[in-house]
Amino acid sequence: MRLSEKTSGCGRHEQPKNETFIGDSWFASVKTCVELAKKGYKFMGQVKTAHRNFPKKHIEEFMKDMAPGNWCVLKTEVHLGPDSNGNIKNPLTMFAIGYKYCYLKVLTFIMDATVGSVRPGAPYKACYWAKNGGKTIKYIPRPKVLNEFFGMIGTVDAHNLAHQGTLRLEKRWRTRDPYLRIFTSFLGICVTDS
Repeated sequence: MRLSEKTSGCGRHEQPKNETFIGDSWFASVKTCVELAKKGYKFMGQVKTAHRNFPKKHIEEFMKDMAPGNWCVLKTEVHLGPDSNGNIKNPLTMFAIGYKYCYLKVLTFIMDATVGSVRPGAPYKACYWAKNGGKTIKYIPRPKVLNEFFGMIGTVDAHNLAHQGTLRLEKRWRTRDPYLRIFTSFLGICVTDS
């Protein structure tokens, strides 16, 4: 939430907020989506563990026998309450999306309904080795908004790889001192972000 405060307009005149925050599973939750909407922002993210008030189990149960490339969309509205001037804000319309990624896995997402379209988009190109040893390519359908999400979330993954995979200060400076471990984590974040 503090990151969204840095993006608001400066000076006397507030800039219009039309930014969309894309979050990985560490940040994605119903609460994040609602709190950012209260500040005038949009949000989309993949829900894994922060599934309070999110129909994750229901979506997974509903989609367990579906083929890869299917998705379902659940819609709800949340009333945000009055703004700082006492005016009633429009309700936030949110989508909970379940996407059957492969035969065993259902991915779940939360998003502000204005972030993108849940209509079919460009298919996902899945490459794998077949039982006969040849390479097989399958085109798996997915909604437009997930194409956009997976196109942007790679930046977060690249950052995490640079911090935890390439730099790996926590692995290079082995210690039992918790303060040094915290220091190396912060140092790694600062080096990666610079």
